[in-house]
Amino acid sequence: MESKYSNWELVSVESWRDWDGGWSWNNIHKLEPNIVFEESKLTPRTILRHLRKWGFLSPKSKGKLRVDIQDSIIEIQIKSTYEPILALILEAEV
Repeated sequence: MESKYSNWELVSVESWRDWDGGWSWNNIHKLEPNIVFEESKLTPRTILRHLRKWGFLSPKSKGKLRVDIQDSIIEIQIKSTYEPILALILEAEV
């Protein structure tokens, strides 16, 4: 079976709370283009582990974050408030 890969761009997210309690992105800052993940291994645990390994998240973030995987956007959120702090945006499937 052939492995499929996807290419993502990592951005930091500034957001504001909506009137209904959700969050809307206000601004993004590009951090890293061309992050490649094997699609079969694209899990919350793998994503967070790699972001810590690459220095985008501190070791203190363990247990404090959640990952919301959508079709073309993966949000890294604060677990207690669901506030997005980072996002991976799909650039291409390779």
